[in-house]
Amino acid sequence: MMRLSPVSWLTLILIFSACSLFGQERETMQLRFLFLDESRGAYFLKQEGGEKRVSAAPYSISQPVKVSLGQPLEILRAKSSRKNDARQKILTLNAPKQGKSALVVVQPDTSNASGYDYVILETGSEDKTPQSLRIFNLGVADTAIVIGDAKAQLAAGSTTLLKLNPDAKHRVIAKVGEKTQDGWRMLYDGVIALRPEQMMTAVIIYSPTGMRHTYMEQEIMEYGEPEPGHFWLTYVE
Repeated sequence: MMRLSPVSWLTLILIFSACSLFGQERETMQLRFLFLDESRGAYFLKQEGGEKRVSAAPYSISQPVKVSLGQPLEILRAKSSRKNDARQKILTLNAPKQGKSALVVVQPDTSNASGYDYVILETGSEDKTPQSLRIFNLGVADTAIVIGDAKAQLAAGSTTLLKLNPDAKHRVIAKVGEKTQDGWRMLYDGVIALRPEQMMTAVIIYSPTGMRHTYMEQEIMEYGEPEPGHFWLTYVE
């Protein structure tokens, strides 16, 4: 029987360890992005595979992007999605080190005129409740939410999770209002459809320009400048 020297044993251990590491897949998660910017622009994510457009406009929640846990990410901005438009790096961040999904909210840094800041909102915890609605109030006013028989009043900067009870066609009536000096103003009045296995995330945001970038100049000339206000954005997982 052939005997292995201590050096040979060490070599085998190193080989098996390397094979084990190469065989392990890096854990991933799903990230969505929301850019709270007051001017038109497109946003791109730079990672190991290159650059990918994640949003064609601000105030629009992106489709999910798969990233590795803890992975460094660069955010670039351009005036539009055209290939010849220069892209400028506005932010560097690391993906969360744990979790299944999250929403990254990027906005101009109030303490740095040329900089951007971000917050990561966890949306895909292990105890995800089907047919529920997770709401983040990122605005500057209290809001009231009535969705079917579920009710909540949400202060600015807070969050809540509502368990919904849709009808046989998976629908539920939803009403969302913001508190103003003159009373309550409706933000959303409609129907939410949510299948049994789905969960919805809603974000209440405030635009000081009333999302002016979404209007044509001709519309502004005809109807006037839009008023500042809150907006209700949602997506389904």
